[in-house]
Amino acid sequence: MSYVNFIESVSAATAGIRSRIIAHATSKPCLARSISDAHGSFLAPANRHYLELPILPLAPLLPERATPEWQLLQAQLCAGLSYRRAANILREFLPVSAKFNHVTLRNRTLRVGQRIDGVSPSIDPVASKAPKVDWSIAIDGGFVRGVGQGEQRNFEILTGRLAAPNTNPYVFAWVGSQSTGAAKRVSTLVRARTGHHAPNLVIVTDGANNTLSIREGLPFPATPILDWFHISMKIRHLEQFVQGLRPSTETERATKNLLMADLGKIRSGIKIRKSLIRRCARYC
Repeated sequence: MSYVNFIESVSAATAGIRSRIIAHATSKPCLARSISDAHGSFLAPANRHYLELPILPLAPLLPERATPEWQLLQAQLCAGLSYRRAANILREFLPVSAKFNHVTLRNRTLRVGQRIDGVSPSIDPVASKAPKVDWSIAIDGGFVRGVGQGEQRNFEILTGRLAAPNTNPYVFAWVGSQSTGAAKRVSTLVRARTGHHAPNLVIVTDGANNTLSIREGLPFPATPILDWFHISMKIRHLEQFVQGLRPSTETERATKNLLMADLGKIRSGIKIRKSLIRRCARYC
């Protein structure tokens, strides 16, 4: 949208609101509202009218004092970079104001996220008409350590991947320590992507309490599966325990050897099963 068209649309909206104000309302002289975009800042006319409270015509149109294109560029940069790094890039290449900093970017990006959270994803119409298929969702978490001296030194990020045969996987993530209703988020997403209120779902987790609580909070049944890495870790813990045994009798030595042999069979079986699954996924 060009500056001329933008100013014309703002003036038209201002005139429409002005025409609905009663005749005896008081009005202050025409002022200019500073609007930011990728090319800098410009002034837009904005009369202020008063009944019992002030009426600002431009406030509903541009609550952030910035054009949608400028907010989109900021959100895209902040999605892949730190707020401070994104602010430095914008200051380097664009004519931003002297007051522009990383705090402004953080506040605007967080408000964009709040608006996105307020919009429920729509159910895929194609998937809703298709027969039910087996869906799998993998969820894992990790902590990001902070380098500052603030109150919050680290935070948890939960990532997930929703997939089904012959479909493109959908990857998502959220900050676990700053959001509530994780099970509701996941259930809404799964229903929207699968097109069914009770899909055939398998949830692959690391066995942690936070991911298991998500499965327990789902409004439809989901089969829990422990991922290969954590299965191997549990077997490794048993192997370390058995290796640390100090048998003193012949019976204890035979018991230790039997346990090591059984754990070796379990590990070999897991490797064979993983190899078969890879081959099936490649050729089937």
